[in-house]
Amino acid sequence: MPALIQALKDQDAEVRRNAAVALVYIGTPEALKAVEEYQSRQ
Repeated sequence: MPALIQALKDQDAEVRRNAAVALVYIGTPEALKAVEEYQSRQ
């Protein structure tokens, strides 16, 4: 999961999107928090 969270900062938008989808699918509080933070930066 740390690699997916790091991928949210990738230069490639497709990589970021796929990482966010995977983290939502995982669904742990840590994963969802990372996605929320990513979305707030967009």
